[in-house]
Amino acid sequence: IKLLQSALSECKLDKNEKIQANKLLIMSYLKVDNLEAADKTAGDIMKIDPYYKPDNFKDDPKLTALFDKYQPIPSFRVGFSAGVNGTSIDVINTYSIVHDDEASADLATYNSKTGFQLGLAAEYRVFNNLWVQLEGQFRQSSYEHLLDSVEGTTINYSEKLSYFDVPLSVKYYIIDKTFAPFVEAGATFSFMTNALSTS
Repeated sequence: IKLLQSALSECKLDKNEKIQANKLLIMSYLKVDNLEAADKTAGDIMKIDPYYKPDNFKDDPKLTALFDKYQPIPSFRVGFSAGVNGTSIDVINTYSIVHDDEASADLATYNSKTGFQLGLAAEYRVFNNLWVQLEGQFRQSSYEHLLDSVEGTTINYSEKLSYFDVPLSVKYYIIDKTFAPFVEAGATFSFMTNALSTS
């Protein structure tokens, strides 16, 4: 035991050599029934490699049992999102320099067009199943406006609106497993970066 402790503290060992030396130290502690020291040494291995898993076929079952309680818990996540969107148009008032304001409402048609968005999100575990998420997203929405009977012709306006959205939210995972339902609350800050109208 002392020889292994000296090797770990004084010798320049690489990652794998440190793990192997600690495994031998665990087995030595188990031989003398020092379960507390064996458990602490298993924790030292997890500090060297948080994703270490013993070999169930090669390693001693007693050593394998020590690592059953050590499960890597992610504390930071990064994700990418992409999708399409549509525009919901609600006309409140219409104004025209060609027709009466009331008549112009019957001569104008608004149609939604397909837009897109791209985003990058990062999550950080605050406590247990409680996470904070910050996202940056570029979003472009568009629609077209058809105006009839303008000097005998129909004018087609198409407008693209570009935004940079910054959603900030708090998420609580009800079950923190592969299938992980959650509840979320937060706010989104949106900044218009461009508005392009063509006809």
